[in-house]
Amino acid sequence: HKGAGVGAIFALVPSLGTPEWFENYFAACGEFFDPNNGLMGKEKPPGGDADQIGGTFHYSFLYQFFNRQMPFPEPRIDSVLRLQLPDGYWMTTNHLWMTLDAIFLMTRTLRDCPHRFDDVQNCVRRVMGILMRDVFSAEGRKQTFTGRLAVHSVTAAISIAAEAQQFLGAQEVVTERPLKLVLDRRPFI
Repeated sequence: HKGAGVGAIFALVPSLGTPEWFENYFAACGEFFDPNNGLMGKEKPPGGDADQIGGTFHYSFLYQFFNRQMPFPEPRIDSVLRLQLPDGYWMTTNHLWMTLDAIFLMTRTLRDCPHRFDDVQNCVRRVMGILMRDVFSAEGRKQTFTGRLAVHSVTAAISIAAEAQQFLGAQEVVTERPLKLVLDRRPFI
């Protein structure tokens, strides 16, 4: 959060960040990408891990904000797909946020690189089916949107649905109003 947060602050307050500062920022970020898995991180497993999905996600919207492509798109898509758990999520203890991170990474990477488009499309459809059952159902809402993380969970769930709607289309992810992802307005949640 810190590195991506600093980049977002400098992006949102133009008097702070110069073009040279951002060139240096992205050069430093580039040093953290693993060509084997397309994710950011040092001393991580060759195939990547959930921590790298989350970390890379937090920088991906800065890359997008500045119309830059993150390196190694094909291995990133392969890794994120491979790291999906059998239950359809990417992490047991942080299932909604990590799922948003994974879905966003794949769908946004596809904008620059159509690698495994059908696999990503099927994955997003599967996730939406799981969320309809586990999160957006009457029982799912009771369990997901209560307690100390309720607002956090609502934000994650709506963000996943917004990204899925943008990727799959409004005819497939049907809502009363079109959903908008905050990351399309500014480079941080």
